[in-house]
Amino acid sequence: MQPRVPAFVLLLCLFVNICFSEEKSCSPYDFQEKILEKVLRMEFEFKEMQKNVNVAQIAVDTSVKSAENQIEELEGKTDKFMENLAAKMKAFDDLYNTSRPAHGPKTCPDGWIYFQNSCYTFGKDAVQFYEAQRYCKQFDAGLVNIESSVENFFLRNFLKELKAPNHWIGLTDVEQEGDWRHYPSLKEVTFFDWGKHQPNNGRVSNCAAFWESFQHLWVDEPCTNKFRPLCEMKLNSSE
Repeated sequence: MQPRVPAFVLLLCLFVNICFSEEKSCSPYDFQEKILEKVLRMEFEFKEMQKNVNVAQIAVDTSVKSAENQIEELEGKTDKFMENLAAKMKAFDDLYNTSRPAHGPKTCPDGWIYFQNSCYTFGKDAVQFYEAQRYCKQFDAGLVNIESSVENFFLRNFLKELKAPNHWIGLTDVEQEGDWRHYPSLKEVTFFDWGKHQPNNGRVSNCAAFWESFQHLWVDEPCTNKFRPLCEMKLNSSE
């Protein structure tokens, strides 16, 4: 254990340091004044240091709070993303379940896809609307007649996955402008999925198609344009 230095020795050292560091003589009064001055200066410096520490602490607290808020926001976005992902996975699972025959062997021709008692195929060559119908007819099929949002959702997503170009839909208002009918049956249409500002070309565009640039929403186009056929073969319910 080191010996303790007596207090009077410390005061003597301080006196010598203060008084003899200056040229003029140093009285006890001067010594006391100098001591007070040094103490006040040290107190001021200590307060300045404490102030700087407080400012730094506030900056740290602000950064921590900002980081906590960002983490909380990110967690919220992650939870929302997971909810949306779960909903989409369920939707695709439901589509998968409805895209298989409930029982019995697959009845679609090779290369066709099955969905809700219909078979579909996507032609490879771009042709005019009526030529597309003739193309489908050779398979005892016709251009697709979309009758529900579920069927449309299935086909749109299939086209998007394939990154497919424009495809004709069995839909026309050639008989009466603005009165869109299934083709060739001319039955009334109960479901539409037009793109923005569609249909938009009056008497010039009388046939409908899935449009790649519109995320495969529907557009009206002149029937003489050339797109690929999207054929649908209805299966008998007894099959």
